[in-house]
Amino acid sequence: CIQIVLLAIAYGLRRENELVTILYYVGFCATLIFVLVATKQWRLTRQDNISTEDTERRNAVFRRVGDHYRASTSTLVYALLASLALAVVSTIKISSVGPDTIALSFIILLALLGTFLIAAKKGHLASKWLLRLIASCSAAVVFYHASLIHILSNWRYLLDFSLLATLVFLALCVRVSRKTVFSLTTQDLLIVLVLLAVQIIPIDERWQFLATRITIFLFIVEYLIAIKKPRRTLLNVGCMAALLAVTVISFF
Repeated sequence: CIQIVLLAIAYGLRRENELVTILYYVGFCATLIFVLVATKQWRLTRQDNISTEDTERRNAVFRRVGDHYRASTSTLVYALLASLALAVVSTIKISSVGPDTIALSFIILLALLGTFLIAAKKGHLASKWLLRLIASCSAAVVFYHASLIHILSNWRYLLDFSLLATLVFLALCVRVSRKTVFSLTTQDLLIVLVLLAVQIIPIDERWQFLATRITIFLFIVEYLIAIKKPRRTLLNVGCMAALLAVTVISFF
């Protein structure tokens, strides 16, 4: 988070002279050192004053949704498939897909289907690498086709709302699990930084949304990979079905 703040300052000072930049940097370092020292003292004092009972009371609200967490696997899988379905339906009236794009989508579909069948023959349907491969390729193609719809289309709002709602549901799942199953890492924070950077890069807004949609989708997939019963076969088949549907719709 501190690195994100520093990069934001650097972006804001990109047109300032060197002296102003150095002054900002010195001030940032001084503030950071002060915050780290003060936080360390605060944590030591806080650990002496907080009892186990206080901690348990604080988490009581989240524990009440334990049933919600146990049903998270199916809910997240169906939510991801629903997002793909919305993306597919939104492409029905698109007429700007070129023959090269259609051919590439078809080739990717055949490659994924062949890989899936080989994995099934060798008993590797539950493999992490298979789900990552199929989910990433399918999401990239399907959401790319969906990105070609009009920027103010109602389908776009429905698609983004479904992904954001699923992401909120995932955040609650992570909180309820109390980091025993899945926890955020510094890599996840860097992904957030990349998404923020994409929003300020002077590119078409459609590609900004495309990057965000794919990232959210794959982040949720990583959570499903981390838990014990992720229903990977259902998600694999659903992803390939969405890829097939969007390819057929684009062809006709």
